[in-house]
Amino acid sequence: MAITSQREALKANESISTTEQKNRLQSKFDGNVKKIRELQLEVAERIY
Repeated sequence: MAITSQREALKANESISTTEQKNRLQSKFDGNVKKIRELQLEVAERIY
């Protein structure tokens, strides 16, 4: 029974870790998209 509980705890921990990584990557992605949009606007302003 203890082994099963340990396995479940490890799975839960891995799931949390994966979720944290996903959230971190999503945040970085959103930041990069924002930077790209800002740069596109900056370039557009220079052209016109």
